Amino acid sequence: MPGIVNAGIPQDDRALEVGSWHIARLMRRKKFDTPEQAQAHFEALLREHGGRIPEKPAARPEDRAQLTMYRAFAESAPRKRVAMAREALRLSSLCADAYVLLAEDEAGTPAERVALLREGVLAGERLLGERFIKKNLGDLWGHVQARPFLRAQLGLAEALWENGMPVESLTEYRVLFELDRGDHQGARYTLAPLLVGAGMNAEALELMDRREFAEDADPGWLYTRALLTFSMMGDIHAARVDLEKALDACREAGLLIAGFDNLPEPSSKEAAERAAEADEVAGELRPYWGVVKGAMPWLQAVLQGSR
Repeated sequence: MPGIVNAGIPQDDRALEVGSWHIARLMRRKKFDTPEQAQAHFEALLREHGGRIPEKPAARPEDRAQLTMYRAFAESAPRKRVAMAREALRLSSLCADAYVLLAEDEAGTPAERVALLREGVLAGERLLGERFIKKNLGDLWGHVQARPFLRAQLGLAEALWENGMPVESLTEYRVLFELDRGDHQGARYTLAPLLVGAGMNAEALELMDRREFAEDADPGWLYTRALLTFSMMGDIHAARVDLEKALDACREAGLLIAGFDNLPEPSSKEAAERAAEADEVAGELRPYWGVVKGAMPWLQAVLQGSR
């Protein structure tokens, strides 16, 4: 039924996208000469509906299927999520998000995940159409209707790697970065350490040197950069500089990666948040520092020398 978008905060962040999806549908067939005109129209809609985003009735099966998926993402019970995904596919076989959720919540093996996500990618391509994809190549994330397709693309790249198919996985990752140059899903944070750990340093360097990520100061990204430089050239000045940048961003993460686990208990909310971030970074990156020959002793030595 038409109404007002639920303002509750669901567990799955993808459910929060429903507001943007409704906005896109409201504005889709409008023509504006300037961004200011579009903004004025949107503000008028908000005033008309008490400051909330109005829903437009979903007539197309594809739209009803996508709305079903936003409700599924907001649902916490796995069985209900799966049932809703299957309902979305009954409404439209072009619902990429349904395949994504089934791959996450129902697939029992990496191979099953791969099969479902391939279907999701194909569904997203068919829904958007080749002309739309080519026209918006590189900036697809800015079009909310394309995000399910991008989620399926990322899921497929990850599942292929998990299924022991690195060549095929890298092909899909490359496609993803062509579709969304800004990498709004953060695929680079997973892919870069995977590449370094697999000894694919040239590919990792190409990824990390992309101009879109030049200002990325995420601690995990900085520790991966330091690991890559060491993996390629050993304990040289450039590697030390990269490592110092990572340590400046989050020294606690470096200590945890190196195995120095006896860190003091956080004494404030800010310190607790920093400790949680450090623990997450270390948990993700420690395996890769362990497989690059000499990297872990080098990190430990630098930390011990700077204490």
